[in-house]
Amino acid sequence: DFRRSEWARYKKLYDDRTIPKDQFDEKEKQLKAALAAHAVGTAAVETAVAMDKVAVAKKLQAAADVDAARARAKVAAANLDRAETMVKFATIRAPFDGVITRRNVHPGAFITPSEKPLLTIARLNRLRVVADIPPAEAAAIKVGQKATLRVNGFAYQPTGKVDRTAVTLDIDSLTRTLRVEMDLWNAPPELAGGYGFVTILVNEPERLMVDSSAVVPGETPTVMMVKDGVCCSCPVRLGISEGGRVQIFNGLNEGDLVILPEGSTFPNIGQAVSGSR
Repeated sequence: DFRRSEWARYKKLYDDRTIPKDQFDEKEKQLKAALAAHAVGTAAVETAVAMDKVAVAKKLQAAADVDAARARAKVAAANLDRAETMVKFATIRAPFDGVITRRNVHPGAFITPSEKPLLTIARLNRLRVVADIPPAEAAAIKVGQKATLRVNGFAYQPTGKVDRTAVTLDIDSLTRTLRVEMDLWNAPPELAGGYGFVTILVNEPERLMVDSSAVVPGETPTVMMVKDGVCCSCPVRLGISEGGRVQIFNGLNEGDLVILPEGSTFPNIGQAVSGSR
């Protein structure tokens, strides 16, 4: 602005023939130099603004690159975890010590997803005994009651206790039984997978028990007994049977003499005795 006003003043003086042309030309050159310098400065400002925008864009790009790098790092970590998991599939580890009882694949076989197990392993130090209790006796079963397992062909009869019950009857079963489980530790491994009988002591009050052969079946069961030297028939109400004996809830008294059938392994006259179920 200074050079332009100075040039305008000198031009007026030159037009009035007050100054020589060389002085006017000098001022005109100075104006052109100032205009050129202004253009250079303006271009420099525009360049600086553009460079600032480029810097901001680079900063945003750098932040985006950082986010992308972090995402790639997460993907790489996930791929690493997957690879480590796939490597672990090469080794099958059992959840407990035991013996492989069935092998459905062999070394070198190609394994595909299937519901069929590769191996079946049996745990030998703990035998799980499962029993289905009839509904008539289910109410008497409690956790902690003593139990004995008897398997045909084995003289050894391990004992334990009721460890778990299903609490309710099996509604999906036609028999409506109660599922009961007991754990036997260090039982003979030959018992695994077999069938047997479980006797559970329910600690009921003592009841009279007689040899089951003394009971005459019918709509109303009876027992032949000797009373005052006379043979008579006595109606009874029966409980459960176990070991060749049957419970008598009423109809007999302890010490009564009952008559057993001919050919019984017991004497023909037996005695009603107390016992626990």
